[in-house]
Amino acid sequence: MRRSAIRTLCYLIITCGILAGLPSLVSAQVGIRGLIQDANGNGIPGARVTAESTQTSATRNAISDRSGSYALVGLEIGQWHLIIDADGFRQAQGYAGVTGFRESTTVDVTLELNILDPPPPTVGILAGVRSSDLLSTLNDADQMVARGDYNGALEQYRSILDQTPNLTSIYLHIGYAFLAKQEPDNAIAAYQKALEADPTNPEILAAISTVRGRPSLPLRGLPNP
Repeated sequence: MRRSAIRTLCYLIITCGILAGLPSLVSAQVGIRGLIQDANGNGIPGARVTAESTQTSATRNAISDRSGSYALVGLEIGQWHLIIDADGFRQAQGYAGVTGFRESTTVDVTLELNILDPPPPTVGILAGVRSSDLLSTLNDADQMVARGDYNGALEQYRSILDQTPNLTSIYLHIGYAFLAKQEPDNAIAAYQKALEADPTNPEILAAISTVRGRPSLPLRGLPNP
């Protein structure tokens, strides 16, 4: 009788231990999943998803894959505050609950385009490059030329070409920087690079003629000294 009671007690202790650990075991397998897309239904890769527990302030992070899918697993049971960011889109926020009952919570998000800073184009000479970043770098380089930091400016111009090798108009800026640096041969070499892509461009032809001492057309569009 005593042995039977001990066995029963041990069974109850083990059973209670398993049941007590069940919620954490389940929550380790589930979480919040979903798809991040634009207004046209296209998945947005590289979107940043941050989840913060409203109970404990614990945070989890995820990045959407090439299809726009994301997964936050191992979340504690309870309410979570979600923040979704993606370059070129307006931030989205919301709340989602994790129940811990075997299935993950599905939260699909549609992000609105940020018209002031749109995402990089996927085709063309600026494919994959944010226009705001390019203009910022170009402006910084032009300011360096104005301050006489020609080497710094040339480094910035070349960094733009590394990202957008077909944006040959940058060679006009490079040529001007070399000209301001009193290196006319390098200036002409830069202008010739631009001319290869656009042989009849009047600005490039005017720049070359000016360097060679035969002014012809005005230098429209070139940075001011």
